Amino acid sequence: MVEDADRAGGGRERWWRAAHARTVLSPDQSRESWEVAEGYLRAVAHANFQRTEAAIANLPAVPREWQDTLLLSTDILRLDPERAAELSARLKALVQEFAVETPGASGRVAVQWQLLPLAGDEQ
Repeated sequence: MVEDADRAGGGRERWWRAAHARTVLSPDQSRESWEVAEGYLRAVAHANFQRTEAAIANLPAVPREWQDTLLLSTDILRLDPERAAELSARLKALVQEFAVETPGASGRVAVQWQLLPLAGDEQ
């Protein structure tokens, strides 16, 4: 999942980068598989949190039209697994539709979305 990132300057530090542009996690249903996957999922969640924190901290430095694009929103829905999978697929398709480079586009945005099955007491 990771590989050495060649960095000039040498020294004792070792830098890593993702070996793939995208990782899809599909553990089987065994407890061991989920325990291994948990570390990866927590790392992704932490990286997303850090990206969000940095974007918020940087808001005063970006033009107003970019400030107005920030979206942090939560909706709690009641879905069965099939509808949740449909929602996930449709969100992926929508993001891919916008992933095509826009000629003259001056900025990049991170699209972070989550579909989180909630525990009974969180519903």
